[in-house]
Amino acid sequence: MVWYVAKSTYATNAPFTITYSGGADTVLVNQTQNGGQWVSLGTYFFADDGTENVTLSDNADAFVIADAVRFVLIDGIVDNSDLGFSVVGEWTSATKLPDYYGYPDYGDYLWAGNKTGGTGATATWDVELTDGPGFYKVSVRYPTGSKLATNAQYTINYYKGEYDTTVEVDQTKNGGQLVNLGTYAFADDGTENVTLSDKANKWVVADAVKFVWDGPPDTTPPVITDVGKGNVTYTSITISWNTDELSDSVVKYSTVEGGPYTYESKPDDMVTSHGVSLENLTYGKTYYFIIESTDMYDNTGRSQDEYSFNTKGLSLGWTDTDDFTNGVNDCKWSCGNSCDVEFRVKYFNELNDPPTKMELWIDMDNNGYKAFEMVPGDGDYRDGKIYTYTRDGRDFKGTIKYRFSFSKDEFIATGEPTANYEYVNDIVDSDEDGIDDLEEGDGDIDEDGISDCEDDDTTVLSVNGGKSVALDISNSSATLSGVRALSDDASVPAGEPNVNFDFGLVGFTINGVSPGSSVPVTITYSEPIPDNAEYWKFNNNGQWYLIDFSRSADNKTITLTLTDGGEGDSDNEANGTIVDPGGIGTPSSNNVGAESDDGLPSSAGGCFIGTAARR
Repeated sequence: MVWYVAKSTYATNAPFTITYSGGADTVLVNQTQNGGQWVSLGTYFFADDGTENVTLSDNADAFVIADAVRFVLIDGIVDNSDLGFSVVGEWTSATKLPDYYGYPDYGDYLWAGNKTGGTGATATWDVELTDGPGFYKVSVRYPTGSKLATNAQYTINYYKGEYDTTVEVDQTKNGGQLVNLGTYAFADDGTENVTLSDKANKWVVADAVKFVWDGPPDTTPPVITDVGKGNVTYTSITISWNTDELSDSVVKYSTVEGGPYTYESKPDDMVTSHGVSLENLTYGKTYYFIIESTDMYDNTGRSQDEYSFNTKGLSLGWTDTDDFTNGVNDCKWSCGNSCDVEFRVKYFNELNDPPTKMELWIDMDNNGYKAFEMVPGDGDYRDGKIYTYTRDGRDFKGTIKYRFSFSKDEFIATGEPTANYEYVNDIVDSDEDGIDDLEEGDGDIDEDGISDCEDDDTTVLSVNGGKSVALDISNSSATLSGVRALSDDASVPAGEPNVNFDFGLVGFTINGVSPGSSVPVTITYSEPIPDNAEYWKFNNNGQWYLIDFSRSADNKTITLTLTDGGEGDSDNEANGTIVDPGGIGTPSSNNVGAESDDGLPSSAGGCFIGTAARR
């Protein structure tokens, strides 16, 4: 077919000569008519041997116009001698077998392969479409031969070359006929073809392929139905659905309702039953998603609704432990009876995956929650692993609230705070000196082999920064009472001397003294006192003064001599009672009010437990 611009002054007999396989014909064309359209010159056979062409001569009655020539396959047949045919590897031309395309007048066929599976040679027919993009029935033709392969493999690469189907053909049968390979969609974009491989059980022959129009391109998108959600875990889910035609599978999802959908999962296969696994999701999260399926003709169907799902949240389970109240009642620290508190919680994870962090949060007397890391025990997370936090029970007193929390990657779960529990410390005073066992502790400050809380001769008082002071008047018949720390006592007068009290100020009363007599008082400190230490006292008139003392060689024990109504008696009355407020003063800094490193009071108070097991 030829194309030109028509005009009344152009030739009425423009001579086009077609040189084809076997001859040449000249066709006269009236170029004053049918301009701007394809004008047929006839049907011819071309062998593609480099000698064939179409020629226009100016030997005419007026001007001639040379514009374009188009070659169109008749009935969509591509023969092995056509321009759209090519080979890779060794193929041999032959005409011996009958019934090939063109037999017996013209043409040939090609053969390749052997009895042992071929050499990898291929023959390819490019798609030639008579009616543009659409569905075409694909058929092949080959000669008749009883020794040909029974499993010749034709691969149809269709729709933009993105899809392919391989069909096995028995070339010992149906020679000289068109053998159907199926109907396929072609876009006519130059990427589509049919390929024959010599990978077969015998020789294969490459002859002709025919493409016959079977309908227009598909313009209808796939219909999505039966959306399902399954196999939900902590971090994954499978989304399934069906479509009424082959199409791909796309899930677009987000943690925001309505999008934007920042995540996408797209498997490659074209199917009608779809299943897409979404991986690496976040624990205990809500996700929103839509579905898209696009068929091979680029028609995209979308789900009408937005769907949602929740990944599994991590379970937080509590252990079976002693009742909380019973635990408190059992945990009364007394002399010789220590009381550790153990908080216990069980963590589950079906993936046998540890948490990023497991913490116990404690609020004592409404001073705010403080976090403490818990320690894992043995076992499998799928069955539940116990995490514990153990602490000296003396660190807890007052009103306690506690809760557990854990984190896993981006997910954080926090247990609800427990009810408030108030620890009521029953006063235990084993040596009956007015200072309970918890205050005195189970140390041995005077190194006499008797625990401080059981030592009838000494009264031990906790003072600054965990230090201790022990009082002893066992060398007299008098008794001690009212032993206390005076750090915040209102009785301490202003205008303290220019010293710091390393061990604080201590107040006590000595009773049962013969009026006007003296009593030796031995004071032992938990740490040595400096060489330049002084003992300062004040009287009822608010006056500060020094008194003499003797000290031991290790600087840990001093002895005062206090006289009723005289030196060291702050009431200045010989009334059988000596009142003694005072303390060691040194240039050292004062650490009143210190806390332990973790923010809870140091082990110097009452004992409290939460969901605990006493040990």
